[in-house]
Amino acid sequence: FFWLLAHIMDTLRGLNYVRKAKNSLFNFTDEAGKLQIAPIVRIYMYCVCGLLILLGLFALIEQHWFVGIASIVCPFIIILLELAWLVPSVEIAMRFFYENYLWRAIVYLILAIPSFFTFETILGAVLVVIGAVAYGLCFVKGEEPQLADDTQSNNTETLPPPGSSWFSDSEN
Repeated sequence: FFWLLAHIMDTLRGLNYVRKAKNSLFNFTDEAGKLQIAPIVRIYMYCVCGLLILLGLFALIEQHWFVGIASIVCPFIIILLELAWLVPSVEIAMRFFYENYLWRAIVYLILAIPSFFTFETILGAVLVVIGAVAYGLCFVKGEEPQLADDTQSNNTETLPPPGSSWFSDSEN
């Protein structure tokens, strides 16, 4: 019975993490209820990076080796930068980069440059530039990124030892 209860609690913890991730990803308003552009741009960048990866594969098929590889690697870098909110310790370590949207706009513009050199990937590069300009607009508009708190990294919650659960047989 306790084994089943422990697995149910682990499942609930996992579902709670998924709920937090969904709320963080699809939160389009700030504390005042004002619509923010940045979460929409984040979802846009995920889609554009997927398209650019496919176009990079097409460029590799067409024998454009450098641009094809660069058009696959650069979107992966963008996706990893956008997904840093999943790992709060990384987000805290890179706080200088995430504290305003201007840095993201500049980095994404630089990462889009190699994709402009072939016809196969130019559409993806233009779409990444549009996303970078949208992040620049977020900076001009004065939007503030919602970063993880430093207190989350110093959490002193007691975790069970590996291989055990929160419920042990000694509670009988």
